[in-house]
Order: sequence, then structure tokens, then C-alpha cells
Amino acid sequence: MAIDFPDSPSNGDTHTVGDKTWTWDGTAWNVVTSSGSDHGNLGGLADDDHSQYALADGTRGTFEASGAVSTHEAASDPHTQYLLADGSRTATELTVTNTLTVDTNTLHVDSTNNRVGIGTTAPEDTLHVYGPTRFSSTTGQGTTHFPFTDGRFYYTADPETGGAGDHVFRHNSSGTVVEQMRILENGNVGIGTTTPADKLHVAFTNGSAAGVVLTNSGNTVGKQGMRIGFDNDRLTFQRASDTGTWETNYVAIDQDTGNVGIGTTSPGYKLEVDNTLTVKGTSPFLRILETTTVADAHLWLGQDGTIGEGLHVWYESSTGASYIDNIFYNASLYLRTNSGSSTGVGIDALGRVTTPNQPSFIAYGAGYQSVSSGGDHVLVFETTSINRGGHYSTSNGRFTAPVTGVYVFHLSARIDGISSSSGYYRWAIRKNGTLTWAAPNPHVIISADGVGTSYMSKSVSGFVYLSANDYVEAVFNNSGSGVTSGLLKSESQFSGHFIG
Repeated sequence: MAIDFPDSPSNGDTHTVGDKTWTWDGTAWNVVTSSGSDHGNLGGLADDDHSQYALADGTRGTFEASGAVSTHEAASDPHTQYLLADGSRTATELTVTNTLTVDTNTLHVDSTNNRVGIGTTAPEDTLHVYGPTRFSSTTGQGTTHFPFTDGRFYYTADPETGGAGDHVFRHNSSGTVVEQMRILENGNVGIGTTTPADKLHVAFTNGSAAGVVLTNSGNTVGKQGMRIGFDNDRLTFQRASDTGTWETNYVAIDQDTGNVGIGTTSPGYKLEVDNTLTVKGTSPFLRILETTTVADAHLWLGQDGTIGEGLHVWYESSTGASYIDNIFYNASLYLRTNSGSSTGVGIDALGRVTTPNQPSFIAYGAGYQSVSSGGDHVLVFETTSINRGGHYSTSNGRFTAPVTGVYVFHLSARIDGISSSSGYYRWAIRKNGTLTWAAPNPHVIISADGVGTSYMSKSVSGFVYLSANDYVEAVFNNSGSGVTSGLLKSESQFSGHFIG
């Protein structure tokens, strides 16, 4: 039955009903006395006002009484279907049909959305934990598993002596739990191993290739994947498809030998490149060094599988000499220019050197060229038997130097119809149109009074230093008179050759 408490009580007021007395503490009415009767069988408790009890089946709602009921016989009676308000009676079952809140947000059950919140009164999922979470067992280890449609994922923190431990990730598929990843106390991460030896340790035990795939969908289509793998005793860097599937080996490092292969997975040497190797940079160079003082450094260029044949460049440490060998039976060595289309220097098996593109010429002609007047006459030969590079002009008799260096020239000329016995006749090789009849210019001077015949043949040779685009000419000077026929070209010639 309901209790009719006085309206607007003052602090300390009391109210007695039957054997119970309440006192007003300024906030609520509290039981302060009890007669100690055994209350019978409490058969009518569902309708009475004994708010210090809650039915054990949860059918009695929230109660407001506070304080222990120390004098009531029910504290030791056999009516176990009731709970004392101070919690001293143990219940075997409790049913709450509406929202339940314990200590503001310690535990909150949202009956409307069927959600449970720990540390929050507004759970956003079936279980919403706000704050640090610990799962532990009596052994000090904890395991949490999250069910998925195809199995379960397990996360385990395995403490070791001292409290710190490994973090273990396992997967349960078809009833078999397999460890997938482990993080040790020192931060090492192991995939496929329980004892990772470094910050990342990937291990395979079934003979298949262990690998790490890197993809970037932001790259150009067809160039979005690379793979680093370890299989068959070698580390490989591989091209992969955009989805990470292995396609082509690019680089391989052999575990046993340390040999590096580019374009090959089975390098037989410290560096083996299958195709073109380019060294590129601002000041690129390739160094081959011998680290001891008793051995030689070698560079071989040859056909794969052919032993003892090819180009051999090597340095002899005992003498300091360098060698270039073409090790092939009765073969020549060539130095080429212009992308290999022209041979610059050739050395045959006997060491004979050829320079088929060395600038050189031999010029001659037919008939006579008049040289009867006084002064210098440029001798022009209209025919050549050799004219490498076309640097001799048959129209003006000039040889133009294509490259700076030393050249050697030779002039042999026959002059017919000499009738004067006075003056001089001179032959010379003139540079850039200027001639001084003195050394070092190649020339020869003949006194007319000493000729004693109607013709004469003279030769002049010499070395001339020319810069590129300088030119030379064969010159005859007639300081006297009486030359009636002139230069007989068929018995004269002008030649030259680049020395270097």
C-alpha cells in the first residue's frame, strides 16, 4: 500500500506508519527504526510499502530507500525471492525491461537501439567502449577475437616476465588457428615467423617465394607495381602488374656469391648485365680497380660462352703497363668513329697499323701550265689518285687542313723551255698565301745561270703545322725570263699526308 508522507516537511521531521519510522533529511524520507517483527511470509509485498526490498525476478521497479535494514528479521529469513536494498542478499537472476544506467556512464544499456555503452551513454554500435580496454585471463594473457563471415581474427597480447609482451595476430579458418603476424617487445615485426630478427622480417616455410609488393594507383597505368622477393637463394627486384602480380625480374642478388644480375636471375660474376649498360652523369667514369699489388685488373669484351676470345683490356701491376688485346685467331683490332661506320685505326694480327681515313692526297695532271711571266705561280693539278676526305681542290690547287696538326708535303715539278741564263727559279710549298724564301718554309732555289739545259726537275719536301682550315699550295717562282713551255704536269706531282 502507498504511504502518505506529509507535504512540505522540514529537516528532521519524522513520520511513523505501523512499526516503521521515517525521518526527512531535507531530500528524502529514510527508515530509522524497525520493530524487528519477522514480517510473516511477506506474501503481500508486491502491494505493500516495504521499499527496502526488490523482488529477485526483477518485477519490482526502482526503489529509493537508503541505508541498511539492520533490525529487520528479513535479513536472515528464508524469503530468497527478495533483495535487500543494500545489496546484501544475492540474486540468482535479474531482468531489466527498460534502459539501464550504472553510475552515469560506467555502464549504459540502450534498450531502444539494443546497444551497450561502456564509458559512454550514447553507444554507436552493439558494443561501444570509450576509453582504454583490457582483456585478460587468470594466466595474465588476453585474447580477443572478432567474428567475420569467413572465419575469425584473433589479437593476443602475450606478456612475458616483467609485464611487456608480444602482440600476436592470428586467423581462424575452418577451425585452424594460424599466426599471421607478430610484433615483439622491441618493435620487430614478423610475418610468417614468431621470432623476427629485424624491424620487418617476412618468412615463408613452404618453399614458395617470400615477397613484398609495392603498388601506386596514382602512377601511369601499366607502371603501378613493383615486387621485392626472395626465392631460390636470391633476392630479386621485379616488375609487377598494377594489381601486384609478378611479371619480370629486373635485378637479382645471389645469396651464396653476392653476384648481382641486371636482366638475369643467375649472375655468374659480381656484376652481370644482360643488354646495354650505360654510365651517365655530369662527369661519369667507370673504374675497375685491383685491390692488391700482385694481381692485374682486366676488362673482357667477348661472346657469351666463348672462352679466351674477345677484346681484353688490362693493367699489369708489376710494370705499370696497360694493354689492349684482341684475342682471336688472325683477327684485327679497329678503332672506329662516326657510330662505327668508319674505321679510324686498324691493327692487324701482326701489329701493322692502318689509318684508312687519314687526310692525304696525290695530285698530277696532263699538258703544260704556263709559268713564263715573272712572280709566283700556283701549280694546279687537275687529277688525283688519292684524295681522302676531298681536301685537295683540283680547281685552285689548294689543300685545306680538316684538323689541326702536323702535315708532310712533297712537290716534284719539271719545267720545260728554259732559255735564259739569268735570274732564279724557285719551288716552294706556300702556307695561307704567304711565302718567305727562307727556313722553315719548304723551298728550293736554282740559279738560272747554272741550269745548262732546256728543262729541269726539282723536288721539295717538308713538315708544316696547320690549324684547321689553313691551306697550302705548290708554288713556282720565275724571277728571270725565257721559260717558253712551262710546267709539264704529266711528270710532276703534289702530295700531302696528315701525320698527327
